[in-house]
Parts: sequence; structure tokens; C-alpha cells
Amino acid sequence: GAAPLGTVRSANRAVIGRKGMISRILWVVALVTIVGGTIAWFIWSVLRPLPGLKIAIQGREHIEPGTIHEPYNSNPPPSGPHYAKWSKCGIFEEPIPIETYIHNMEHGQVIVFYKPDLAKEEVQKLKDFVTPLLDDGWILMAQNNDIASNIALASWGRYQLFDIFDKAGMQAFYKANKAKGPERIPCEVE
Repeated sequence: GAAPLGTVRSANRAVIGRKGMISRILWVVALVTIVGGTIAWFIWSVLRPLPGLKIAIQGREHIEPGTIHEPYNSNPPPSGPHYAKWSKCGIFEEPIPIETYIHNMEHGQVIVFYKPDLAKEEVQKLKDFVTPLLDDGWILMAQNNDIASNIALASWGRYQLFDIFDKAGMQAFYKANKAKGPERIPCEVE
């Protein structure tokens, strides 16, 4: 009772054929999953809202120090008339003219503003946040008595206000907005 040789070969071909078909189906499913996931990730990354408020751009005009210009449309202003000179990256204890910082934002830097009367512990948290990022060339920190909150982060066309130090919120703003100015020029560290 052995099966004829042709019947065994046909059965083997059928088994091999089914295994090959299953293998091809698995490869197609894997490929579709990878391609679909990549497309979904790309669409999400383009369409997701960025942290902070988007503010209408007020132009990129260079002005001389002391020049009277139109009022800015927000506080802090993330665009508008500004000086031809920009600041180095660093942590500054004193205010620097906003027209200087706007040029930094045009280059893509994120500015961390804080009110002079902010609690020393909060200022230290800001310094601890900013210090390891300085070498990237996309961040600086300074006092600003005119901001509408204790802390504000600003970049070209966007800003976000914080009442207290919020590491996760500030990291999200920084990562989403650094190097996003119309001119992408990292600054030297002071």
C-alpha cells in the first residue's frame, strides 16, 4: 500500500504552494502596515497643532535703535520690526530690548522670558532647563517685565504663557518651535 509517486509529489506541491501563499500574504500585510503607518505618522506630524499661540507675522523690517515703530500685536511679540543686531544665546539677568530678541526669533531661536520678581526657585528651574540646551544654539533666557504672565516662551510667530515652571510644556514648545524662523541661523553661546 504505498501511494503512487505522482500523488505524493502533488500533495507536496500543494503543501508548498499553500506555505508560499501564506508567506506572500504575510509579506503583503507587513508591507501595507509599514507603508500605512508611515503615511499616518506623516499626516499626523504635519496636521497636529503646535504648542503655543500662533500670532500673525508683523514683518521682518530692520530698524535703527530708538526708531519709533508700529505697536506689536502681542506680548511678547514673536515678529515685527527689529534691530539688525541679534543677541548671543545665553542666560541674561537683565532685560535686553525686545527688538533685539525678535531678530533672534527670526533666526529660529526660542526665547524664555521671565518677570524680574519671579521666585528665585522658579528662576533656577528655568536656568536648569535652559543650560543644557544652550549648545544647540536655539535658546536664550532673559527678564521681561512686560509679559502677561510670569514666564513666556516665544519663537517666530508663536508664544506660550506659563504661570509657573512647566518642564513638559516648555520642552514641547521648544522642540516644536526651535529652528523654525524664516532664517535658520543658530546663535553663538555667550
